[in-house]
Amino acid sequence: MTLRRYTRPRLIIMNSARFVNDAGQCHIVHYRICPETGAKHLSSEVVESRSSNFLFDDLTSRLAAGDIRFRLFGQIAETQAPVDDATRPWPGDRSLTELDTLVTTAELEDSRVVERGLVLDPARLANGIELPSDPLPIARSAIYALAYRRRNTDALEVRCA
Repeated sequence: MTLRRYTRPRLIIMNSARFVNDAGQCHIVHYRICPETGAKHLSSEVVESRSSNFLFDDLTSRLAAGDIRFRLFGQIAETQAPVDDATRPWPGDRSLTELDTLVTTAELEDSRVVERGLVLDPARLANGIELPSDPLPIARSAIYALAYRRRNTDALEVRCA
């Protein structure tokens, strides 16, 4: 199945993060990012009938109509949870705590340029959030950095040609 639109995915991040408060209390969580409008997917047949850019086109029209909102949840680990192995999903009945709401309000006029300068680094975390001993976030960080360098080297070569 393919996403119906970028504003409709439900994302479950399988890597654990360790949340530590000022008192030193620790909670292991998985993130969930859920669209307020619900998750929707398209069949392969419908996708094949659309342009290759339909998700971006839809995003532009949706933003013109208003904000796009996602709810951020933390799924709390219980005793014996596989917290250091992202290949082992947690049961769906683990408790969820709503952490915040993510809101996209507009598309930047120069978003294509800005996007080239962005890189996701799963190993760079806010104060109070730590990586588990799972090796995947560090590996992903290195791979994303390599992709960033390649993406921007290609852009530099095109501009200089």
